[in-house]
Amino acid sequence: KGYTSLQSINIASNSVSADVARGGAIYNAAADVNGDKDLLSKLIVENSALSNNKVDAGRTGLGGALFNSSKTETIIVDSSLTGNSVAVDKDDKISEMNIFSYGGAVFNENGTLSINAKNSDVAISNNSAQAKNSTESAAARGGAIYNDVNGTIKINADDHKITDLLYLCHAHLRYGVPCWELWRKIAGRYLAIRDECAINFPIEDELDAIYENL
Repeated sequence: KGYTSLQSINIASNSVSADVARGGAIYNAAADVNGDKDLLSKLIVENSALSNNKVDAGRTGLGGALFNSSKTETIIVDSSLTGNSVAVDKDDKISEMNIFSYGGAVFNENGTLSINAKNSDVAISNNSAQAKNSTESAAARGGAIYNDVNGTIKINADDHKITDLLYLCHAHLRYGVPCWELWRKIAGRYLAIRDECAINFPIEDELDAIYENL
């Protein structure tokens, strides 16, 4: 619980509908392990497409394709977000309450969102957030992405700390997912540090031995 990896998947034409609705395709919630809600929940979407997902809400709609909750991390790699939408009060029936339509593709609620283009472009297009209500209390923001006040967004952020990569590698192994690609990044960081410091010491064998004992 608290770790999800989606690779080479087409997630399309999903929807949620409620007075308050979040995440038309994916809702990444904070992990709750043994009652500890401070644990970070991680989601990786790689070589995938999130398209034509929608949130249809009465008063509050957040994240047409993806809702990233507080104390969570979502990493989007070589993927596309197209044609996702949030529509709030589309029948224009609500006049007494505030209306909020945020994040046509993604709503990041005080979590961390990383968008990386490694081997192919990341396409974020034709997403929309609409609030039908015509009163001054209606608000539509972030046709593609809405980042809340304390949220963090990293664009082309292939600069994760080594400790973060090690934690992620541990999560892979814990759930029986191979972590060789992550380990290559970790080892590459140490090799780069050695080379930048002009240290003449072969550490490749030591790094291989560490990986074999993970």
